[in-house]
Amino acid sequence: MDTTRQSSGSQQKIPYRNWINLAILCFINIISYSDRLVLSVLISEIKEEFDIDNDLVGLLHSSFFILFVIGVPIYGYLGDRYNRKYLLSFSIFLWNITNLGSSFLTTYWPFLCLRTVFGLGHAGFTALAPVILGDLFRGGERTKILTIFYLGIPAGLGLGYIVGKHVEMICGSWRWSLRVTPIASVLYMIVWLVAMKEPRRGEIEGKAFSAALLIDDIQYLSKNVSFILSTVSFACVAFTAEACSWWGPHLFNIGVPLLSEGVDLVLIDSIFGGIAILSGVIGVVLGFIFSTKLKAKCPKIDPIICATGLFIGMPILIGASFLIPHNLTICFILLFIGLITMNLNWALMVDIVLCVVLPTKRSLAMGLQLFVGHGFGSLLSPYLVGLFSDYLATLELSSTQQWNEFRALQYAFFGATVIAFVGSCLLMACACFIVGDIKKVDTARDKHGNTDEELP
Repeated sequence: MDTTRQSSGSQQKIPYRNWINLAILCFINIISYSDRLVLSVLISEIKEEFDIDNDLVGLLHSSFFILFVIGVPIYGYLGDRYNRKYLLSFSIFLWNITNLGSSFLTTYWPFLCLRTVFGLGHAGFTALAPVILGDLFRGGERTKILTIFYLGIPAGLGLGYIVGKHVEMICGSWRWSLRVTPIASVLYMIVWLVAMKEPRRGEIEGKAFSAALLIDDIQYLSKNVSFILSTVSFACVAFTAEACSWWGPHLFNIGVPLLSEGVDLVLIDSIFGGIAILSGVIGVVLGFIFSTKLKAKCPKIDPIICATGLFIGMPILIGASFLIPHNLTICFILLFIGLITMNLNWALMVDIVLCVVLPTKRSLAMGLQLFVGHGFGSLLSPYLVGLFSDYLATLELSSTQQWNEFRALQYAFFGATVIAFVGSCLLMACACFIVGDIKKVDTARDKHGNTDEELP
């Protein structure tokens, strides 16, 4: 590629093929989060079939992240050096074949093992998809694209909450909830293989670069203060998000009958799922709007938005939990507001990484952030909340078994509030360094323009 073409790269019109790839990745992202959390509305059925307590129920979801956190940095390293189209397609196939296979297992431990491999499949998609989008779209447009992509989180969660109960009710078994999405995912993967043309790393920004040595990449990231702070804060975000998304529906399922007998729990899960979708979409879009409107006046606004949402969101959700057995209307209103604030950060936290890290190191950076975030957040959260709730249940917090189970799980959420506060403090610290780290990336990108030259 000649210099003229490089310099004009940022002025080129985005090819229509890139928009097709965005649409495919968005649909797959929705399915991925639906698959990941569809079991959260079926906890009562799973506990009954496998005869397990909350600790092993939490371990069932935590196990998803064991191979996930191992896989994301590996996928990240490979994604900076090899064809990401095939790596991502392999990960999609792996998660769907294990998801389908697990639905036929009738004992707990083999089921848990396949759910663990299921996480390895998700690792590739989670690590590579946003980085591919970063090479398909440029600058300010990239923030908008990531916003669209991360709408898949609340859409997928809500879809899982709604579909899980309805499929179980229609088919007579919760196992069918694991069988409805693999065919669609594989079809999208085939379309992806046909439509996708591997983008050169950084070319959309007017430059194309080759990767450096792994040790150099790690040294570079270890000195990037904004990356380190955003990564540790992401672990706090992941801890609180997984606690709410995994145990939240079950808290409603055991709390609503305390308000009124004979309540249609399928309807409650549908309302919960609808609120999760709507509030998530509004939250992600509001995060994007606040970022684009305020960034010109305050370049460090992204981590401030994320910190604010995390700081006020979790206490509101705790308040909503106290109203479940008393007033569902006000409870759902608080749930809606709390989830909006918690969803402000998804696209912005990824964009922070893409802004403060050089193009050839982004896949590894994303992989390491996911490793730390999900390894110390998502992996621990469901199991620890379940384990803590089992311990609290032994203290007999209430006179009846139903109320005791509800209170134990409700109080177990308090730990997630503390973690959310720590995460918000780390994000405010990140705001102090992000402008300088973005300038370093811009300077290096302007200095190194040869396609065969390694970035520092």
